[in-house]
Amino acid sequence: MVFMNFKNQILAIILFFISAMLFQIPVSAQTVPADPEMIKISKTLLHYFDTIYQKKIIGVMRGTKNASKTEELTGEYPAMVEEDLSGWHKTAWSSTYANTVQAHINTMTEVWEKENAIPGMSWHWGNPLTGGGDYPACKIDLTEEQFNNMVTEGTEEYRIMMEDLRKHADYLQQLTDRNIPLIWRPLHEIDGGWFWWTDKVNPENTVKLWKIMYNYLVKEREMHNLIWVYSAGIGNPAKKDMDYRRSYYPGDEWCDIVGIDLYGYDYRDTGIYEFWHGPQSYQEAFDVMQELAPDKMVVLSETDALPNMEKTFHDHPNFAKWLWAMPWWAFEDRNPEEWIEKTYTHENIVMQPDLPDFKALSTGSVNYKMKFDQLQFSLYPVPCSDMLYVKPEGKYDLLVYSVYGQLLGTEYAASAMNIADLKPGIYFLKIRAGHEMISGKFVKRK
Repeated sequence: MVFMNFKNQILAIILFFISAMLFQIPVSAQTVPADPEMIKISKTLLHYFDTIYQKKIIGVMRGTKNASKTEELTGEYPAMVEEDLSGWHKTAWSSTYANTVQAHINTMTEVWEKENAIPGMSWHWGNPLTGGGDYPACKIDLTEEQFNNMVTEGTEEYRIMMEDLRKHADYLQQLTDRNIPLIWRPLHEIDGGWFWWTDKVNPENTVKLWKIMYNYLVKEREMHNLIWVYSAGIGNPAKKDMDYRRSYYPGDEWCDIVGIDLYGYDYRDTGIYEFWHGPQSYQEAFDVMQELAPDKMVVLSETDALPNMEKTFHDHPNFAKWLWAMPWWAFEDRNPEEWIEKTYTHENIVMQPDLPDFKALSTGSVNYKMKFDQLQFSLYPVPCSDMLYVKPEGKYDLLVYSVYGQLLGTEYAASAMNIADLKPGIYFLKIRAGHEMISGKFVKRK
């Protein structure tokens, strides 16, 4: 093997012998998108999630104001920001409602293009039959006949619902047209029973509604930038058993990630919620979602505050390693400033500076910042070994990329990695320590 100095600026490399030299790793079920035509940058994002799953937790904030305050407090912007598509006005499609929806789309654009963070959206969808667009309109139930008709093509209820969906989709289309990947979490708390989209009599109608939305946005509108997140609702495990949970799940081919919204858990100490019929821990709720969808990554899609990271990563039995955990509140009593500072600076929380350059990865270009100027990094092989070592010794995140920018292998909290499976060729190695990183290239001769 020949190794090149890590102090050199990464230069453009002429791509040659690509088909023979590139090593292809098996694609896990977690990285196979529900949408076969998902755009490359969204697939890159999905694959990145897979590489950190169970090792790191993505730092998420709801709303850019909370994200900016988090940056002021910790020195770093969160890796992901979620907004809501709703226009939050008692009259849907009033000028106020429409302007608010547009503002949310503008915010998502800025999160991706200006902050270089991951944009996400949920949707408090006002019951289309009411004409309302505020929170109370989300909780006005449909009658059994209305729900049956809403998911039946040709009915008046179906027409009204689809027209409202179309109007919202016209705004989402702006993100699609800019090739902005979007974490899309519609019909959240889908089995909860408190929003109109939960058909408590016929769960199959809720499943039909999900599929109608998916087919319209993905197949008809060709919104292939969306990463679909299915989120269940908190509920007494004695009343919401696995059969109940499954009755609202559309199936693996209709979503990319699954999650659950959990409130009221002791996120600091025990990781438990005391239900009337017995307690449930974060880990038990995680296990429910994993049993529901074994091939999907699991997120804590809403919660009071980030669960205790020390307990999470020291394998406390009640704390789960979610892909991300999004606090609904921030800088309030349920999620105070001191807790935000403590948890969002934890070494296992991914913040925006920790993210790779998704745009470069998806286009095949590589343009990482050169840092660690005070250190002289070197790589060396051990004779008769396929181990690649980093000096000085330390605990680094090691990520190997092809010349296309495809992530081929990772090793976390290590100073060496096994590269036996790499075919001969040119590769990039990214070394990350905390929030600092440096990148360089090496050649494997045989």
